[in-house]
Amino acid sequence: MPAMPMLVHDAVVFPGCTERLKIVDPVSIAMVRSCMSEKRTFGCIPMKAWRAEKVPVYAIGTEVEVLAIEERGREVEVSVLGRRRLKVVEAIVLGGHPAAYTIEVDDMRNPSDGDEISMLRQDISGLFERFAMRFPGRLVPLNEEVLASASDEEFSFIIAGHVIFSRGDRVLLLEMTSTKDRLRREVDCMKAMPPVQGTLV
Repeated sequence: MPAMPMLVHDAVVFPGCTERLKIVDPVSIAMVRSCMSEKRTFGCIPMKAWRAEKVPVYAIGTEVEVLAIEERGREVEVSVLGRRRLKVVEAIVLGGHPAAYTIEVDDMRNPSDGDEISMLRQDISGLFERFAMRFPGRLVPLNEEVLASASDEEFSFIIAGHVIFSRGDRVLLLEMTSTKDRLRREVDCMKAMPPVQGTLV
């Protein structure tokens, strides 16, 4: 598998969710423009997980597709859609920009988790409208039908991407490889935080 361009960024992007990324570095802007024109994806790695001084690097990020680029003076705002989780197995530099060889990361599936996952989904559905914020830049419509039709893993990422969790919790939710544990963490976090004024997007 060829190396994939990497963007080291503050944002944490989840599979199936859209985000708007502000980019000011000219080399990164050029990389993103190249990916869009050539219809290629790139990896978005949370900044705290990236250690440029160490090779190889082991970090979890997300492969993203560029949906749109908006010019904002010296910076650009890039709308992306998360495709799949990636694990960086070797970090390199291509054309003066970070890149990496990666493997896909899937949740481990345990058939015995089914009943507990169903209960956790019910708990989250009851809490979600109290905590989900309307994102002006959100590009993927979100409603009860979308939530109901999502697989358990997709559901857990949708919740992670649409509730205002702390950045540390967002990184942790991305790194988890158990759908049950991710849903349980989301329930615990939502029960511990005050509700916000928001609606389904």
